[in-house]
Amino acid sequence: MNDFPVQLEINRLSDTKTIENVSCYELLREIAGKRQVYDGIWDGKAVIVKIFLDPISANRHFKKEWQGMKKLQELGLNGAKPLFYGKGKNESWVIVSENLVGAETVLCAMPQCKSKEAKIELV
Repeated sequence: MNDFPVQLEINRLSDTKTIENVSCYELLREIAGKRQVYDGIWDGKAVIVKIFLDPISANRHFKKEWQGMKKLQELGLNGAKPLFYGKGKNESWVIVSENLVGAETVLCAMPQCKSKEAKIELV
């Protein structure tokens, strides 16, 4: 995927069993042969698309990621909301989650905390 935007067709398996089209605009991260992470748009929403590529470990990594995202939601902790998962081309596993546009990481926000109590509250 070098020429952007790219349309991904994902066979949605998490709930509705439909085919979803996601537009990917930028490669954010790549672990060669293992995973690709894209910035995209789906259904008018900013999303993150994670594609698990390794034929041996993709299923395991996909499950671990999806379960972790769902657990954060169940616990009421801040994190990207998982939207759906499915299979992409070459039977690769794909997770689509919301993109928290403008969100600040804890590492960026921590230096702004003036007290130990503020740091604890942030975390």
